[in-house]
Amino acid sequence: MSVMINIEKECPFCDKKSTLSVVASDYHAWQRGLQIQYAFPDLSPFYRELLQSGICISCQEYIFGKPAPENEEEWGEYLGECVNCGKPIYSKHNAVEGLYQCDSCYITMLMDEHTGSLLEEV
Repeated sequence: MSVMINIEKECPFCDKKSTLSVVASDYHAWQRGLQIQYAFPDLSPFYRELLQSGICISCQEYIFGKPAPENEEEWGEYLGECVNCGKPIYSKHNAVEGLYQCDSCYITMLMDEHTGSLLEEV
């Protein structure tokens, strides 16, 4: 059985503390210079970023505009990009009273029923 170690990180944006359990030999290989994606191939990019930079999952979702794998259902279906800034828009995460609001530039959009594309609300 592999020896596990707990790594605690503090998010530089929101100060949230996160703890990640990893295989000790994988962690030491990464510390000795192995690229993180090879040291931790089973970790999602979100968790590798948490390990590397300390940025928590919630802040990464906000920064990168997409859900961590375990939150995809909560965010809903990908609808397209914001017509103003290009940030991804999701059916549940960005829904506001039948419309969609970008959480980056705060523009409100509607879905064109004929084309299925996002349009800026006038």
